[in-house]
Amino acid sequence: MRRALLAVLYFAAVTPAGKLHRLIADPLTLRRDRNAASYWSFTDGARRGAR
Repeated sequence: MRRALLAVLYFAAVTPAGKLHRLIADPLTLRRDRNAASYWSFTDGARRGAR
Protein backbone atom coordinates (compact mmCIF):
# COMPACT_ATOMS: atom_id res chain seq x y z
CA MET A 1 0.00 0.00 0.00
CA ARG A 2 2.83 2.36 0.83
CA ARG A 3 4.47 1.91 -2.60
CA ALA A 4 1.22 2.70 -4.37
CA LEU A 5 0.77 5.85 -2.30
CA LEU A 6 4.32 6.99 -3.01
CA ALA A 7 3.87 6.31 -6.73
CA VAL A 8 0.68 8.38 -6.80
CA LEU A 9 2.37 11.17 -4.87
CA TYR A 10 5.32 11.13 -7.27
CA PHE A 11 3.20 11.27 -10.41
CA ALA A 12 0.86 13.88 -8.89
CA ALA A 13 3.54 16.26 -7.58
CA VAL A 14 7.03 15.66 -8.92
CA THR A 15 6.20 14.98 -12.55
CA PRO A 16 4.07 18.12 -13.12
CA ALA A 17 6.70 20.22 -11.36
CA GLY A 18 9.35 18.88 -13.72
CA LYS A 19 7.18 19.51 -16.77
CA LEU A 20 6.51 23.08 -15.60
CA HIS A 21 10.22 23.68 -15.10
CA ARG A 22 10.95 22.42 -18.63
CA LEU A 23 8.39 24.87 -20.04
CA ILE A 24 9.95 27.82 -18.21
CA ALA A 25 13.66 26.99 -18.52
CA ASP A 26 15.81 25.01 -20.92
CA PRO A 27 18.34 23.34 -18.59
CA LEU A 28 20.17 21.44 -21.34
CA THR A 29 19.95 24.26 -23.92
CA LEU A 30 18.16 22.02 -26.40
CA ARG A 31 16.36 24.84 -28.17
CA ARG A 32 17.88 25.70 -31.50
CA ASP A 33 19.05 29.15 -32.46
CA ARG A 34 17.45 29.78 -35.84
CA ASN A 35 19.97 32.57 -36.60
CA ALA A 36 23.06 30.43 -35.99
CA ALA A 37 25.16 29.74 -39.07
CA SER A 38 26.38 26.42 -37.67
CA TYR A 39 26.42 24.39 -34.47
CA TRP A 40 29.76 22.80 -35.26
CA SER A 41 32.37 23.41 -32.58
CA PHE A 42 36.08 22.81 -33.02
CA THR A 43 38.48 21.61 -30.38
CA ASP A 44 41.94 23.15 -30.03
CA GLY A 45 43.60 20.18 -31.74
CA ALA A 46 41.28 20.36 -34.75
CA ARG A 47 42.15 24.00 -35.37
CA ARG A 48 45.85 23.22 -35.55
CA GLY A 49 45.34 20.18 -37.75
CA ALA A 50 46.61 17.78 -35.07
CA ARG A 51 45.17 14.30 -34.75
